[in-house]
Amino acid sequence: MSALRALGHILIAADAPEQQSVQTLTFDEQAEFDRMGVMIDCSRNAVLLPRQIERVIRTSALLGLNVLQIYTEDTYKIPGEPFFGYYRGGYTAEELRRIHRYAGRFAIEVVPCIQTLGHLGQILQWPRFAPLKDNSEVLLAHYDETYRFIERMIDAATVGGKCRRIHLGMDEAVGLGEGRHRAFFGDMDPQQVFLHHIARVTEICARRQLETMIWSDMLFVLGTSWTPHYVEDVQAPQSVHPKDLPSSASLVYWDYYHTAPEPYIRRIQEHKRLSGRTPVVATGIWTWSRMWAQLPFSAASIRACLAACKAEGVSEVLATIWGDDGGECDILSALPGLHLFAELGYGSGVSQDRLDKGFRVLSGGSLGDWMLASDLDCPNSSADGGSLDGSGAPPCGSSTSSPPPNPHPQNPSNVSKWLLWEDPMVSPMAKQYEGMGSSLPRFYAELAQKLRRVSSPEALQETEDTYPLNRRLRFPAALAQVLSLKAGLAARARSCYSTRDIMGMRLLLDTQVRPLLESVRELWALHRQMWMETYRAFGWEVIEIRYGGLRARLETMIWRIEEWMRAVEDPSRSLEETSALLEELSQEPHLVYGDGSSGNLLSLDYARVASASRALGSG
Repeated sequence: MSALRALGHILIAADAPEQQSVQTLTFDEQAEFDRMGVMIDCSRNAVLLPRQIERVIRTSALLGLNVLQIYTEDTYKIPGEPFFGYYRGGYTAEELRRIHRYAGRFAIEVVPCIQTLGHLGQILQWPRFAPLKDNSEVLLAHYDETYRFIERMIDAATVGGKCRRIHLGMDEAVGLGEGRHRAFFGDMDPQQVFLHHIARVTEICARRQLETMIWSDMLFVLGTSWTPHYVEDVQAPQSVHPKDLPSSASLVYWDYYHTAPEPYIRRIQEHKRLSGRTPVVATGIWTWSRMWAQLPFSAASIRACLAACKAEGVSEVLATIWGDDGGECDILSALPGLHLFAELGYGSGVSQDRLDKGFRVLSGGSLGDWMLASDLDCPNSSADGGSLDGSGAPPCGSSTSSPPPNPHPQNPSNVSKWLLWEDPMVSPMAKQYEGMGSSLPRFYAELAQKLRRVSSPEALQETEDTYPLNRRLRFPAALAQVLSLKAGLAARARSCYSTRDIMGMRLLLDTQVRPLLESVRELWALHRQMWMETYRAFGWEVIEIRYGGLRARLETMIWRIEEWMRAVEDPSRSLEETSALLEELSQEPHLVYGDGSSGNLLSLDYARVASASRALGSG
């Protein structure tokens, strides 16, 4: 055990009543992995402030973690390249040096986690980098200028030699070798293009005495139809042998989707056959494409993953915290998942009481309240927050008819996100949750009340010394309030429209639409404050445009309905004429996904729900 994890135990014991302190301080544990770390996404708009990275470092050290990876696609500065991370809030060399020094004080290794093949659309959109483009997301392999630029990327990310290891990325490079590469170099097997690229980039690192790691998924999907690597019927390619992979490159197997150990075990064994070595394994704390961490599902998948890693002798594991589709989620909502991840690294059993105490003392939050906030995405769950220790109800976000362990990949619902951003008047996904009727707004109203109870100014004043972090629960409380007013809004408006119910429509405006507009304004202001306390200002404009669009649509909804009501009350206007004044409500929505029985379990992104048109930059 590290001395700093022991200090964490001491701090927890010091907080316990005197009669429990000795018992709390009596423990015997052994680290089950050589390296345990956390990887934080700082590329999806939300670039963590350096002081927040320092917070993660302190917490990680007290939990017994010893690796920090900062995922930066283009959010670090390269001298002389203003369009690398243009208006994206990247870290300067001096900031990276300070982060390395600070982490070193806590015996934590900082590993740059960059991209050297795919996921580089942020830079490839600019004319400056057009010559390096294979397609809109992928660098041009086999092109010498590409590798000269990658050298500069590596030197900048490693702060001129401050690091011993680097993560080179290379995942999800869709269309590799099929764009400009084909025009320049002809038809080539994408697998061979990939292996050539790995060799070139790892050779650059070898000259700098850098150990390397890469995400492994492309080795499993190249030469097949594009399928996520974790799907069971995608096997390790027979055409790739251990000798084809540089001995200095460790494969990183990422899988966040299973709640049973068996799929992880099978895939780890395939990695061993593929590379001749045991992979690094990355699990996930579900913060991406959502507004608050999906903690119960994260707990189930983390437990399954780490059980498999222990069975297969994996020596290094990572907990990833991604920010796909805008980085809207409060990254600190992942902290309970990080506590669980660390505890499981020092033993197979972990009690809810231990997690409660650890989260209170080391992070400053009430675990039960933070778990409750995860119910935002679980309106069909009766778990009331669930637990992290594996007891109780199935993890919300997965089908309650298929309780864990579940060997099939799952994508937990982000219903609170897509209900928030769905167009309020057209509501193209309304059929997906129509079956829940009035229970959906009632669920969110009750959840908002519960969360306000623990995050109100009065509650925070009483618990400031014990739960200072609970102030961040104001955000999910405000979101639940918005959803209580927004869920089913369009359906009620359609009903009033179809029956020409003027009084009902006026009541709808006064009791639902106008209060919703004010609640959205309050949520936007809270989210903005939280963002500026946590991240760089750059990137917030993406989220603010979403809020602005929602508020404008609500303003238009009020205006359109008022125009319609005036027309209906005007005896000189015909039925046909007045009906045409509100054509948005004249069309019935259709079921888009599945049979509608579990529509609230869908996971959808902003562009899919904000409009039924492909109007967000793609015409």
